[in-house]
Amino acid sequence: MKLFRKFLFVVGFILLAIGSSNVIVGNSNYNWSKTTGVIVTSKNHNQGAAPPKYNGYKRAEIEYQYYVNEKKYKNNKVKTGYLSFTPSKKGYRFIDTYPLNKEVVVYYDPNNPTQSALVNGYDSTFYIMFIGSGLIFIIVGVFFNIILRVFLGK
Repeated sequence: MKLFRKFLFVVGFILLAIGSSNVIVGNSNYNWSKTTGVIVTSKNHNQGAAPPKYNGYKRAEIEYQYYVNEKKYKNNKVKTGYLSFTPSKKGYRFIDTYPLNKEVVVYYDPNNPTQSALVNGYDSTFYIMFIGSGLIFIIVGVFFNIILRVFLGK
């Protein structure tokens, strides 16, 4: 039982840490400079096998180039953050939003212009799932611990 309690806490803290760190990284580009860029690659890739009801996952491959101080840069980050997940419908939406040769606004880190993104900020839904799941694991672990101590004396 002690192992199960530790498991709940460890998984909860890991999920909480992943979600929180991604929110922090995602928010980091709000102070970035912006410039104009051009989409040079825009296509979808299969992400591998998935249950039939999901029709497979798609990963939107979006690549753009931009100039900062007359130096050319290339990147493929649509959003900032450590994790990216693009279900098939959203993958196709990215392709529609960022078609080949489209002129786009590129947000870049003025201290390191190689770091850039097309979207300012982050998509909170995915990270809130991590934070919420982490909190649920921790709360269940706490209640499980209390119940064992109160009712079973362990």
